[in-house]
Amino acid sequence: EALDRSRHLTTSGGLYLQNVTLQDHGQFTCHADNNQGSVQATANIIVQAPPQFTIIPKDQVVLEGHTVEFLCEAEGNPPPITAWTKAGGQLSQESLHTVLSSGTLRIDHAAHHDQGQYECQAVSPLGVKKTSVQLTVKPKALPVFTQLPQDTSVEVGKNINISCHAQGEPQPIITWNKAGVQITKSGKFHVSGEGMLTIYDAGQADQGRYECVARNSFGFVATSMFLTVVGKCAS
Repeated sequence: EALDRSRHLTTSGGLYLQNVTLQDHGQFTCHADNNQGSVQATANIIVQAPPQFTIIPKDQVVLEGHTVEFLCEAEGNPPPITAWTKAGGQLSQESLHTVLSSGTLRIDHAAHHDQGQYECQAVSPLGVKKTSVQLTVKPKALPVFTQLPQDTSVEVGKNINISCHAQGEPQPIITWNKAGVQITKSGKFHVSGEGMLTIYDAGQADQGRYECVARNSFGFVATSMFLTVVGKCAS
């Protein structure tokens, strides 16, 4: 490998290294040549460096029961050992905590007691480097309606919006059914991301009972309302 001329200077046969880095660690070979032949000699340069983080973990929010990983990697010479603590103490043996060879902390089936501050430490004989992160564990929750749709009426040919809102963990997805059939987006119907059902150009065929369903990975809840279409074409 060729020398980096911006940092490796040769003077009178000697080698001078500026701004030494870990990449300078290794074997250097000196070559001497004349018309009688050539000789060479080698020398090992050992570069020592205190720990420095190459990947710093970030705060995370995880849903209860899910797996979360904190990446934490460091370099140095001698190579540092990565260790994790929680609130200044050892990791709980009852919890499913695993420190991978890369230094990553993995927590399986996160529970409320796993919430808190964690510290990643890179340790070597030349020093200790530390960084902290926060884990927030959100409890799982079935959907709960925060706004129920109400029975209402609409004139023939008019548009109408019907609201239906819910919350839960994870955030539930809201769908609408009529006569047991799920309503899909079309020129007649639209369901917003917040769960509002819009019916365009209402006609007699749109009259009836509509069901709002809020669903997440832990279950679902349902409620219904009745839409009456009034006007010349209504019977």
